[in-house]
Amino acid sequence: MSLQQELAKYFKSKDFQDKVNLAIKTDKDFGKGINTGGTEALAKYYADIMEQYVYKYISYSQSRNFIRHMKDSIITDAVFISGTGWIVNIYFDPEIARSESWYLKKYPNGAYLPTLFNNGYSASNYVYKYIGEGVYARSRLSRKAEYFIQKAVKAFNIQYSAKGITAQYNEIFDRNGIGKNTFSRGDLATDVF
Repeated sequence: MSLQQELAKYFKSKDFQDKVNLAIKTDKDFGKGINTGGTEALAKYYADIMEQYVYKYISYSQSRNFIRHMKDSIITDAVFISGTGWIVNIYFDPEIARSESWYLKKYPNGAYLPTLFNNGYSASNYVYKYIGEGVYARSRLSRKAEYFIQKAVKAFNIQYSAKGITAQYNEIFDRNGIGKNTFSRGDLATDVF
């Protein structure tokens, strides 16, 4: 067997893959060479893939308006945590992801649509909104949780966690408050109802 064949065999081995995965988790600059981004460039690539996963699961929503509204609001980035590896964070552009609440007196900051659709809600009464020409619209009393964030993160992690990168989401997307939180660009939970 030639040296080339031996190397090819070793690169496919579990031993080599385990060493690479450990290096990815412990060395931010692993694989970085001249004019290459190493694992950082790879992490950014996977963050873009995570954005596609989130949109895929949003697109299963029953609300076509929500799907259209959220399309350009999804933002992902990757951060390195030594010993853990690369983490993809998911969040939404607050200017796009927020909608004026129909009940401004109680919710002056508006409605944060990702949590409303992901977590669902139940209201005690209807709210009415004047939409013009003597016509009023009535709010829903409840919305079933869609859990698009959890589904997207689970699917992504099944596919990519063995490569040394995982996705996590803010705890505001867990109804019971038990979640994964590496939110790096501001915690929207402070002004979300």
